[in-house]
Amino acid sequence: MQYRIGEIASLLNLSAQSLRKYEDEGIITPQKSAGSAYRYYSGWDLILLSACRQYRALDFSLGEISQLLNCGEPDAVPALLRQQEDVLAQLIEAYTLKKQAISAWRKQVEHHRELEGQFRVEENEETYCLAYQQGDQLLKDAGLHAQLAEWYGYIPYVYCAMQLPMAAYPERVTDYTVSLCMAAEALQFLHIGDMAHLTHIPKRRCLHTAMVLDSDGFQNGEPYRQVMEYAQAHGVTLRHDETFFCRLNLICKGEKGLRFLVDCLAPLARQ
Repeated sequence: MQYRIGEIASLLNLSAQSLRKYEDEGIITPQKSAGSAYRYYSGWDLILLSACRQYRALDFSLGEISQLLNCGEPDAVPALLRQQEDVLAQLIEAYTLKKQAISAWRKQVEHHRELEGQFRVEENEETYCLAYQQGDQLLKDAGLHAQLAEWYGYIPYVYCAMQLPMAAYPERVTDYTVSLCMAAEALQFLHIGDMAHLTHIPKRRCLHTAMVLDSDGFQNGEPYRQVMEYAQAHGVTLRHDETFFCRLNLICKGEKGLRFLVDCLAPLARQ
């Protein structure tokens, strides 16, 4: 039986353009009718195109489909299928890691919302920070910039944070440092070699709260003010020889500029 291009396209739910791509790859070869411009497809072409639809549904490219159909021997097909299995296994692993990162981020934001307006004594996670900005000034160091570019390649395992020496409050709230940060576990997993520019924050007991702030709130020292006032009112002693840590959990645009969901951690004095 012979089929016109519209008929076979309708049967297979394919566009005429897709059929022509299969022709260009040499997968099918329609017969031209003598004395007309019509192309006709045979029943064998329909079987080949059905196989193409199966391979395309499994994410094989046109080139790979051509290789599968033109390999000459059915015994060669399992090796080609195994290659696609390996590719998909790598994709599954990559997407699984991304899903885990999204779940962790979501839980972090949900925890933030629960914590807003409250203060808890909690232990922070061990963290490494790569500082790249002091106040409004970008730090100028070629080695630092190279490592910064490398760290941006590790998103979503890194996040932005701001730090302020506890002793700087309240006179010098603009003496903050902006960093890319990463949990120590992720750092070991990613096998980052150069540690020269990194600041280490060990696990420590902290006064932990969360708040929504705009960029003006940061510049006016709002997170530090709230934590300091709570500590003074409740007799909580903080360590003034360490840094106040603000993790930027979520960043969006608001009417007054940037708005942040911020986790604030102030280290407690050692017992």
